[in-house]
Amino acid sequence: MAKSDTILFATAVSFEREAALANVAYKQLSSKLCPFLAQIANSQIYLAELGIGLVNASTHLALLINELTPKKIIFVGLGGALTEDLTIGDVVCAESVFQHDSFRSRSDGTKFFIKPGISSLQKESHTDPKLYLDKELNEQILDSLSRWTQKKLSKGVFASGSEFVCDIGRKKLLTQTDHNPVIVDMESAGIAKVAQNFAVPCAIIRIVSD
Repeated sequence: MAKSDTILFATAVSFEREAALANVAYKQLSSKLCPFLAQIANSQIYLAELGIGLVNASTHLALLINELTPKKIIFVGLGGALTEDLTIGDVVCAESVFQHDSFRSRSDGTKFFIKPGISSLQKESHTDPKLYLDKELNEQILDSLSRWTQKKLSKGVFASGSEFVCDIGRKKLLTQTDHNPVIVDMESAGIAKVAQNFAVPCAIIRIVSD
């Protein structure tokens, strides 16, 4: 990584952030937005907790980007598996994400997903509702992870929305789309949209929890 790298490493909740802090030397800052800073090689890594859900995560992230101007964003957290190919502990990088509770229903009974931040009147919003993550950053992370973990590593589409999805029946419904999601969570769509708006390369990694 370049000498000037400033990386924002974020989680949704405190126990995820504490797990990250347990493996690095860090110092505590006075900032309420981002209270921890670690130095790894030539990179300054800020560690922040964004909060649960699309609104908390996207609002907090926008404030952090404005304050810290990071060169990269890495978000790590837990996620629910939507495929039997994944088991608890597997690690998945998001290639793209769509908001599963953002869609338009029409009088003829048809429905389509809407890309976050785009008017549902625009054709693009329902031809491809996905937001795409940074491919190069994804590959760098997967390459690094492969050197120290034996867990299964993969990439895929994430479904994200303001819903705790714990019911098997609901999970099955989420898979019945043309987008073939492998993970469901509550923050990724907001994070991806804010990163895109600020033109900051972003990677989102989920460890399968259920």
